Amino acid sequence: MANKDRRGNPSEGSTTGGGTRAPIPSSKCNDNDKKPFLVLIPLQPETVGTLTSHPTFWLYIPHSSSINFVLKEKVFGGDKIIYKTKFNVESEPGFISWQLPSSAPPLEGSYGWEFTFDCGNDKQVTLDGEIFRQDATESLISELKLAETVIDKIDVYQKNSLLPESVNELVNLRRSNPDDPEINDRLKILLGNYNDLVDDPIQDCCEIGKKE
Repeated sequence: MANKDRRGNPSEGSTTGGGTRAPIPSSKCNDNDKKPFLVLIPLQPETVGTLTSHPTFWLYIPHSSSINFVLKEKVFGGDKIIYKTKFNVESEPGFISWQLPSSAPPLEGSYGWEFTFDCGNDKQVTLDGEIFRQDATESLISELKLAETVIDKIDVYQKNSLLPESVNELVNLRRSNPDDPEINDRLKILLGNYNDLVDDPIQDCCEIGKKE
């Protein structure tokens, strides 16, 4: 039977240079596992926004796994599955990125996303959330133009609940500046109760292939 613990052990919201950080979706295959599966998009009371039609998701993978992804459009009367795929990840423990492929319909409104990770031994864990495609306002464009550093840009994205963009900028900044204490502290806050994972590798690439 699948274990569908959506939030696992969420951290309390913390505040730093960009506002309150909500918990990120997390779940372990077993209670005694040291490391969970994570999706690095903080869960908010409102739907998380994105500017892109095919957003990038950052995941933490404690071990190799086959993964099911489902995208559901929010429509009147319920959710409608508009895209689903299965793929394998062969990776050491660490952070990986996965972008919604160009073969998927472009985001245009409100959607639910769902990752199901194979634990082995007929066990699975599922993490899910919601995302909304929005247009950049003149105010947002102005704020981004005024951002003098990548950190400033991250803060603008976060303030506007554009969390996929904020996380993507932060993780890539951490990859290029692994010894910067401010960047490490921000990533620790994002990870919440799992901030001990901050030193795990950010994979430049790993084997991601379609599951036959």
